[in-house]
Amino acid sequence: MSNKTILVIDDEELLRETIRDTLMGEGYNIIEAQNGKEGLELLNEYMPILVVLDLKMPVMDGITFLEKINISTSSAYAVIVLTGHGDEDDVKKCYQLGVSIFLRKPFHVYGFKGLVRHLVEMKILQLNFEIKLQERTIEIKESEEKFKAMFDYSNDGVCFVEPKTKEIILTNKKFREMLGFSADEIIGMTIADIHPKEDLEWIIDKFNKAIEEQISIIENIPVLKKDGVVFIADINSYLSKYAGKFFIVGHFRDVTDRHAIQKVLKQHKLLFDYAGYGIFGLDLSGRTTFINPAAAKMIRWEVEELIGKFQHDIIHHSKPDGSLLPKEECQINMSFQQGITTHADDEVFWRKDGTSFPVDYTATPIRNDLGYIEGAVIVFKDITEHKQFEDKLNQSVRYTLNIINSSMDMIIATGPDGRIFEFNISAQQHFQYSKDEILGKSLSNLFSPIETSINVYDETIKRSSFSAETTCVRKDGTQFVTAVSFSIMYGLNGRISGLVGVMRDITEHKKLELKQLLLIEKLNFANDELKRSQEQLVQSEKMASLGQLVAGVAHEINTPIGIALTSASRLITLSNNIQTSINNKSIKKSEFEQYLKDNIQGNNLILRNLNRTADLIRSFKMVSADQTTQEIREFNLRSYIEEIIISLRPNLKKTEHAIAIKCPNNIVIKSNPGAYVQIITNLFMNSMLHAFENDSKGHILISCKQIKNIIILKYRDNGKGIPEENLKKIFDPFFTTKRGTGGTGLGLNIVYNIVNKNLNGTIRCESKVGYGTTFIMELPINLNDEISMRPYKPH
Repeated sequence: MSNKTILVIDDEELLRETIRDTLMGEGYNIIEAQNGKEGLELLNEYMPILVVLDLKMPVMDGITFLEKINISTSSAYAVIVLTGHGDEDDVKKCYQLGVSIFLRKPFHVYGFKGLVRHLVEMKILQLNFEIKLQERTIEIKESEEKFKAMFDYSNDGVCFVEPKTKEIILTNKKFREMLGFSADEIIGMTIADIHPKEDLEWIIDKFNKAIEEQISIIENIPVLKKDGVVFIADINSYLSKYAGKFFIVGHFRDVTDRHAIQKVLKQHKLLFDYAGYGIFGLDLSGRTTFINPAAAKMIRWEVEELIGKFQHDIIHHSKPDGSLLPKEECQINMSFQQGITTHADDEVFWRKDGTSFPVDYTATPIRNDLGYIEGAVIVFKDITEHKQFEDKLNQSVRYTLNIINSSMDMIIATGPDGRIFEFNISAQQHFQYSKDEILGKSLSNLFSPIETSINVYDETIKRSSFSAETTCVRKDGTQFVTAVSFSIMYGLNGRISGLVGVMRDITEHKKLELKQLLLIEKLNFANDELKRSQEQLVQSEKMASLGQLVAGVAHEINTPIGIALTSASRLITLSNNIQTSINNKSIKKSEFEQYLKDNIQGNNLILRNLNRTADLIRSFKMVSADQTTQEIREFNLRSYIEEIIISLRPNLKKTEHAIAIKCPNNIVIKSNPGAYVQIITNLFMNSMLHAFENDSKGHILISCKQIKNIIILKYRDNGKGIPEENLKKIFDPFFTTKRGTGGTGLGLNIVYNIVNKNLNGTIRCESKVGYGTTFIMELPINLNDEISMRPYKPH
């Protein structure tokens, strides 16, 4: 396999960039994700061989990611956790979830690169081994009959187990010798009798899995002898048909010693072959005796080409400047010649192509059992990237210092004891201290004693970060107000290395803030006055509306009252005349009959006009009473609208305008009738003032319908309409196009407030110039019912 894709999951872009730059040079394909959720998607898409994972991330953290991917020993990828925040519980949890390596930030780039190379190569070897292992299992199955023929002559212990009962049916001699049982004793025993109890559960699970999935199992499994001794057996078990029946056949080989030896050898070989460091050995003459692949790769030679060659002449012959490096000055030769361990980090090794690279190496003499020196082993690493990183770091430090000193904010850094070691130019200017005067002084020297209740150092240590507004003291004792923000700094060992803080002089800002507060207080007072004035105007508008209603009704009553008075006066005259005729005894039958006829006509006329007057007064009393009260009662909507229209008809007498009502007779609502008086009266007066020209013949239609618990009330006139630019402002208080000619700008504002606040409804206006105006209101049928107060949503 050659998969070299690595998935890096970390929310720190700079760290991802560092890892990417470090590993791409090694030929890896780097895929990046900012959190665990993105990582899961990329994991399934790219199937990387290695995942580099941070623990603390937004959206999905590293632990959750590990729980979701469910790493097992047969996974196609390894996982390195790389974090600066994990505690011991996190470490334990990560290893429980199958993590290969747990590293803490900050980390050594070169060691990390070698570790990645080691894990990738190990994982590739593991996957290749699993493939070969599967192929081998198939071969074992195909040659099953041959093994059966050699059953009793096998060097391995062999036993046949009945799948359901797990009873041992057949064993060979080697198996019985391994466990210490006779043939009679072993027959009838079960697998539970030949394995330790503490391992029995997972062994039986393996056994059942082999039966259910018909697969072979190759494991190192503990086996229990008759005398109670436990040994490790290399067991290959598989399902096989024998004598017409299916059995689990197990081949046992005692590998207790081999297992321990191989484990140690394997660990040493892995460390040697796949270590990220270059390792090679020299004999006393300086010839190469062994070299690991990592070393050969770094100097671009094949391992076979270097064995037996003089190391100094090939890779260590010159100094970094290219001048000759004599053998007597070579630290490596000095190691086995003088029997001392030497170290260098300022030399170079030379590659096969003639190029060099900086190295950090340690040479250690090799001694035999008698203590004599036989050579030396050299461990080295390529520190090219380290050198480049140091250069970048130095550049970064210079760049950071330039930023700090060019900042308009005061930037201050302290050690872990709270003593100042960085004080930028802005801080020097504000506090009037030179850098030499303030360095080494306590942070508390900068703050006013008045602020002793706020100890910036203690609060920052307690909370990890701390922000506040506080008073600072200059060198001359004067004070100024600052906004401070301090955070803890951590060293490479994860311990607190000090504090870093940013401070800003906000003295002028606080003065401006005080001015703004005073201004806001004045504005609030003016606003309250404006609201009171508006309420007085609204109340005046309501009274004016009632006054208009009174004037109209009074004018309307004058006519029928006048007719009734005239008729009564004429009847008195007629009665007086007839009385005179009676007194004179000159009355004629025809005169009396005419008197009776005129009397009946006059009384009818009086009665009809008085009834009309009574109707007007009744409607006026009801409408005017409702208009001045907030009482909620039940009423018939159509009948009540008709009563309102009766009270408004006097205003139509001198015009050709007409009002029509389109409303079912059976709609009964429970609401505030006075609110309906105000709404219809104000809309009517609005039409009179704005919609109809003096010589126009207007038509007003009031319609209503019930939809579930909502009344849809529409008021429409066919007047001149409202321009589009005014539609959004018609409900604003004091907005009018008739100022100075009777318009106050409060009529529609009153309607809007009554509909929305008093009746818990909604109102909107639709209009087009030349086509009239329509007001559409959605009102609850029962003002006391919360359900009916829910807004109606038309389909």
